[in-house]
Amino acid sequence: MTDDVKLTETILPTGECRAAVFGAATAGRWAYGSAPEGKNRSGGNFWFAGGVIYSYGRHFPVARHVRAVGGGPPFVLLTTRTHSVTTATHVRAVKNACGRTAGTTVVFPVADVLADGAAKHRENLTAIRAEVAALTELARRAVTKGPIYLSRAADLTAAGNAYATMIGLPDRV
Repeated sequence: MTDDVKLTETILPTGECRAAVFGAATAGRWAYGSAPEGKNRSGGNFWFAGGVIYSYGRHFPVARHVRAVGGGPPFVLLTTRTHSVTTATHVRAVKNACGRTAGTTVVFPVADVLADGAAKHRENLTAIRAEVAALTELARRAVTKGPIYLSRAADLTAAGNAYATMIGLPDRV
């Protein structure tokens, strides 16, 4: 195991064409990798360049197509953050689009989709652990929805552990 975990985008912008306008299909075009860059019709507030799709600008990356340097299958890092109702809609659109790619795309929910290097990936794992703890506490205090919260905690634990394995870290959630 190396302590220098690096990821690389699996879809790169060509730099040779202007961004195509896709409208409602923006998330799908990004998820399928069918265009190197594109944006939505409504003012371009939802757009992608290469492996990263953004909401309102480069300050808010929604998701990133990546692969561990050195090999392995491609996967998607999807943000767990939201900033507004519109951004939450963009995040849902990307999550749904990734789910429609015939199950070939593994999606990991993380706080920092641009993480590169072991320290940043460990910060993502720490955030996942905190969310699992919060869900477990909700389950403990819940009157009727306890099993739902426990199921979400178990799913998130499995996703966090798979993420750690995929990037080559021994850490576990």
